[in-house]
Amino acid sequence: MSKDVSNVEKITKKQQKQFITVYIIGLIAFIVLVIILERGAFKKNNNDNELILNKELLNTPSILSIDEAKEKGVELQNISNSYDIFTNEIENLGLKELELDDFEYVDDQYKFVNEKYTYIATNNSIQLTRKGKEVYNGSIEDDIVKIHLVKDKEYYLEYSSDTISFKVDDKTYSVEITNDDYFVNCDYDMNGYNIKKEIYDNEWNFVNIETNLKEISFTGYFFDKIEGYSLSEDKMQIINNENGEVLESTKRLDDNETIYYTVMNYQINSEIYKDVLLVNNSQKFPF
Repeated sequence: MSKDVSNVEKITKKQQKQFITVYIIGLIAFIVLVIILERGAFKKNNNDNELILNKELLNTPSILSIDEAKEKGVELQNISNSYDIFTNEIENLGLKELELDDFEYVDDQYKFVNEKYTYIATNNSIQLTRKGKEVYNGSIEDDIVKIHLVKDKEYYLEYSSDTISFKVDDKTYSVEITNDDYFVNCDYDMNGYNIKKEIYDNEWNFVNIETNLKEISFTGYFFDKIEGYSLSEDKMQIINNENGEVLESTKRLDDNETIYYTVMNYQINSEIYKDVLLVNNSQKFPF
């Protein structure tokens, strides 16, 4: 009887050892399988998030690049001066030299590091940092391009098909775009008038100004673009070049107070002055 019990105990211990061995082998196999699956998931995740960087983000924006030969108003000249510095700084970043193969998928993002910057990219954004501080950040979302650049000054450019916003430190420039014109919003005084808009055609030719005088809004037309009329040297008379008719350079409405039209001198810079016919926006063009 005791011998049978001893045999049963031996068989039981043997089965327990076999179970433990099988359990350990199964556990190790499970762990290895999990690791393999995780590696496979990482590779799949990497492939699923293949970097297809929008090349527009690597090009220097040219939305406000204007031929120096173009005649510019005071506000547009200020914009152009700052914008030229801004675009030169972007050119110096060397974004056009980047290749997609430079980037590696690390910590759930595409990253590239060289001696100058750390580059982090998605399909629609690219960020450059140096010593942990952001230098450049460009993105495209819903057809709106946003660019942030930090150099000697801090720049923000945001533009779409109908608006441009360009900020330099605390100064913000704003431009509205139509199919035919650019409306540069501004707020500066000249010869007693408050200039509210500089208006350019779609090739950035200076066309008109919008201005206020005592809460009355006027559109300004440059005399050198008004066919058939010129201004006398003393600015007191408007001359019809076809029939010699002479008109006073300022005309008022029937109340003898409200200005219908008048003349102002617009100073583009220290060397260029332009005579402007200001017409009350509530009235028709007089000529």
